[in-house]
Amino acid sequence: MKNLVLTLLFACFMLVANNSMAQTKIGHLDSSELLQGLPEWQTAQKEVQTFMEMKKKDLAAKNQALVEDYNKLVEQDNKGLLTPLDKQKKGDEMQKRQDALQQEQAKAEEELDAKQTTLTDPIRKKVKDAIAAVAKEKGYNYIIDNSAGVLLYDSPTDDISAFVKDKLR
Repeated sequence: MKNLVLTLLFACFMLVANNSMAQTKIGHLDSSELLQGLPEWQTAQKEVQTFMEMKKKDLAAKNQALVEDYNKLVEQDNKGLLTPLDKQKKGDEMQKRQDALQQEQAKAEEELDAKQTTLTDPIRKKVKDAIAAVAKEKGYNYIIDNSAGVLLYDSPTDDISAFVKDKLR
């Protein structure tokens, strides 16, 4: 977001300085819309979603088993079936299982991030390369991504989305 604001400020500065300099040509596109329209992006998102759901289901089952075991332990304790030593041992065991589950959840989040990066980075690079090629072909000095909603004005004639889509085909 900060980079986008800096880019916009720089673009505004370039427009003001344009009076004494050669013509600066600035184009724009909506990268979010562009990515959503790519079949390979949609496939990658589905794969990430499937992976996330699998991890969620596995962690939920482990969490449910931990809750059930804890409830059994509380029930045994309420009935006076546990010695203080047994109670301490089982409590320590439950804590270790809880800690292990939390570590597994953190690891699953890291794996999800890594999978998403692995699947989407090549697509992002392909789009970035297509944008650069279109900018060179059409003579644009700068391309602004207006998907963040910060663009104050854009001219339909400078929207290069269609050209980039064509380049990606």
